[in-house]
Amino acid sequence: MIFFAPCPPGAEVLLREELTEFGAGDISSAPQGAGFSGNLRTAYHLSLNLRFASRLLMELARADAPDTEALYQLALTIPWEDYFPTERSISCRVTGVPRDKDPRFAALRLKDAIADRFIKNRGARPSVDKRNPDVRIEARWNGREAIIYLNWSGPPLHERGYRLDHSDTVLRETTAAAVLGLSGWKNIAAEGGGFADPVCGSGTLLAEAAMMAMNAPVGVHRKCWGFSPLAMHDETLWQSILNQERIRYGEALERLPIIMGFDVNPGAVRMSRANLRRAGLHSAVRLEVHDIRTGRPKLWPKGARGLICADPPYGHRGEEAPEPVYKAIGEVFRGLEEGWRLALLAPDRKTAAASFLKPEKIYPAVSGGMDLVLGLYERYGRDAGGTETAAFGEKSRPGEKQKPVAEGSEEPGGSGVSKKTYKTADAASGRDSQPGEKRQSEGYEGTGGSGVSKKTDIQMDVRVDALRKQLGRNLDSLRKWAEKCGVSSYRIWDTDLPEFNAAVDWYEGRWLHVQEFDAPGKIPRETSQCRFETLLAVLKELTGCADEDVFVKTRRRGVRPYPNRRGGTERMIIRENQVRFLVNFTDYLDTGIFLDHRPTRALIRGWAAGGTFLNLFAYTGTATVMAALGGANSTISVDVSNTYLRWCRDNLALNRADGPQHKFIRADAVSWLKDTDEHFDLIFIDPPTYSNGSGRDDWFVQEHHGLLLRLAMGRLNPGGMVVFSENFRRFVMDAGLKREFNVQEITRDTLHPDFAMRARSHRCWKILLP
Repeated sequence: MIFFAPCPPGAEVLLREELTEFGAGDISSAPQGAGFSGNLRTAYHLSLNLRFASRLLMELARADAPDTEALYQLALTIPWEDYFPTERSISCRVTGVPRDKDPRFAALRLKDAIADRFIKNRGARPSVDKRNPDVRIEARWNGREAIIYLNWSGPPLHERGYRLDHSDTVLRETTAAAVLGLSGWKNIAAEGGGFADPVCGSGTLLAEAAMMAMNAPVGVHRKCWGFSPLAMHDETLWQSILNQERIRYGEALERLPIIMGFDVNPGAVRMSRANLRRAGLHSAVRLEVHDIRTGRPKLWPKGARGLICADPPYGHRGEEAPEPVYKAIGEVFRGLEEGWRLALLAPDRKTAAASFLKPEKIYPAVSGGMDLVLGLYERYGRDAGGTETAAFGEKSRPGEKQKPVAEGSEEPGGSGVSKKTYKTADAASGRDSQPGEKRQSEGYEGTGGSGVSKKTDIQMDVRVDALRKQLGRNLDSLRKWAEKCGVSSYRIWDTDLPEFNAAVDWYEGRWLHVQEFDAPGKIPRETSQCRFETLLAVLKELTGCADEDVFVKTRRRGVRPYPNRRGGTERMIIRENQVRFLVNFTDYLDTGIFLDHRPTRALIRGWAAGGTFLNLFAYTGTATVMAALGGANSTISVDVSNTYLRWCRDNLALNRADGPQHKFIRADAVSWLKDTDEHFDLIFIDPPTYSNGSGRDDWFVQEHHGLLLRLAMGRLNPGGMVVFSENFRRFVMDAGLKREFNVQEITRDTLHPDFAMRARSHRCWKILLP
């Protein structure tokens, strides 16, 4: 069996060492990965133990392929029917495609070959599931050669199973492991050194540091593997190896050095504790709420040797200027005994310099699409000038480039140099630039207050014209549909062009509600600001909205929603056909109504007649209003917020549908379901993806929906129905629910044209008793 393991750039040497340790043979280096051979036992062991690899890919075939027809013919020679049965769903992905070729078409031809092979030999073909396939097929095609793989590991290996939030706002586990590996943490731990993360966030560095110190298998908590549906999978052998590794993991807990984590945010500490508990590390890692800006915590690893590793909030976990945190970390580091080391991530060298430490080695890094730098330091004394210095390992030679440690964009089996370029300091702008990079790109890039560069004038004109045309097309088509269907509030823009990253809803032909989304970290702030202001100008031009009727919100990754600065408590009335709802454009991130659920509310109105209705996570009660107007005999609305329950009452009163038959209960939905003995004919559940609050358990829809829905199904009358909706893009329905109940996805029936093609749309199911 021949494999390829992609990894973050810069982790290639670390990956080779791991492959050697666990018995891989014929190891060959490649940019961003390594090839190797091994048997089934080796593949299982590596699946559980590789901490630096992003995936494990089993090579099936390779050949010259000058075009997609050659790729198709190569795929046609593979005996797919011997690897997995027709009943399994598949997805196909092709990377490394030349710029003048379409990777989607290449993936389509790959899929066609698999389907044609199955039809010829089995009389049927596997279905395609892009969201949650049973079998993932990958290929690398550079226009000359094609290599086709089965994804042996399945979901990315950075999804270890202990952290539930896989958004781009937190450090990936593979990158965290690479940071620790480059920092020499394994040797420090072996010598009894301690570890501290002064800004631990969700605890990724803490968990990875603990498992590296234990030399423990990082994959024992994963639930899903790509090899499970394959015909070659040996379940008996796998379970034997998995049990052995779990025992080794438990025994390794006794060998842990002192590991401590601190964060100013109590919520972050709670999240770290929850993640560590899922990893079985909660009793081995000490956590404390502490603001590093106030000095060194009293609780700190003792000893003359240790590692501080920090990924401070630099905009992705907070809005405050990051420099004071870096300064505080530098002050704490300078106060430690000689022999301590520091690994510090920063968005750029300028921010890292706020620590007043002098790095001897810096690595470019990437986290969640954001360019970073990793500085490595060692506490050993003062230089001749009296400045605290930090040397790490060998000193870099003048002009020497360090290999990058990054995440994402790995491609299997590549040849030639990595596509990642090395960053050089741009002192004038205070940001990092790429060799040969144009200072302004794609248009709309600001120049620090002096307008847009002349070099981008033509580009800007082109992109403004494209924006105007696309928005105009949206308005023309949606106006006709809205007038025909009696809809007066709808979405008119949702990142239809990627550089204009916002969602725009038009209410009653008068108010614009604009939600700006964070641009990728590699895009300068002035660039994204210029683009957004251009979008606002074109919106007002084409809709005729006045400035006072445009309400702007910003959704930041990993940052808790905050009220709009305009303030005020004025509520407006909007119409949905003949139903009226109260909305607030100023005080909250959301307005009080989720426009994408317009069809769902209409379905509820039809289904609720003559029955009892329960609205869990009721929000402002728009579904309750529809059920009441549809003829429900009684309704109960449950939410943890008194504000939203009052809003729900007001919405009912606005439609003259209020009365004693409608009850409002402030409670946690899961707890209330456990305690109540009432039964219902129709239950609507539209929970948040994440939620936490004082006195309540943290909620994550992927982890907790199974319990929630089973409780809800237990509250149904015979013939009753649960309608369940969620917005988590990587959501996977509990497989057990599908076996226990009649689960039917109705997403297509619950999306109107303004949301049908949007990435930020919900999914919806109706669930019936068997």
